[in-house]
Amino acid sequence: MSNVTKIALEKDFQTLTTFPPRQFQRETIAKLLNRQDILLRAPTGSGKTETAIAAFLFAKILNLDFPNKLIYVAL
Repeated sequence: MSNVTKIALEKDFQTLTTFPPRQFQRETIAKLLNRQDILLRAPTGSGKTETAIAAFLFAKILNLDFPNKLIYVAL
């Protein structure tokens, strides 16, 4: 992920969610944008849903060719 993309992620994530991204969110979004499969396990209320949705929003903002589907399982 380029420095420009990292800066955009920081700024845009906070704009979308009103809080800065946590480290696990940065790492997860970067992996998703690089089309890597990932299993995210984090405590309730930590921002898992925002993380999953953010990758799609950033792909649209950055005009990336990105899948339009997400499998999201919550237990």
